[in-house]
Amino acid sequence: MTSKSSIISDNQRLALLDQPACEEFAALMADDFESLCTGFMADIAGAVEQIVLLSKTQPEAISAVAHKYKSAAGYLGALRLYDLLVQLEQHSLSGDSQVCALLAHQAEQVNQQTLTALQDFIAQQRSA
Repeated sequence: MTSKSSIISDNQRLALLDQPACEEFAALMADDFESLCTGFMADIAGAVEQIVLLSKTQPEAISAVAHKYKSAAGYLGALRLYDLLVQLEQHSLSGDSQVCALLAHQAEQVNQQTLTALQDFIAQQRSA
């Protein structure tokens, strides 16, 4: 069984953004990259809010939300957020509401950090 403290420490070892993955995705999407990122940032903020609310009322429903957004986080190279969404999906499916609540709180913090890092990356891309 995974301890709550190991979940936090394991996730902290990951970078917020995988710079080479972001660069590759930006090159692949070219002019659409910024609008895709803007859409992702708006959508993921709402999804994380929903996960936090569900962790208090319906932790079993978290898996559907986490599943929906984990791929987008992965494509953008948002490693820590992707990892949390994977864990949220797994723990929701296994019915571990205490771990879901902990991960939801952590996802709230990591999401803010990720959005800031992504905004910085977009600003770098504009100036390049």
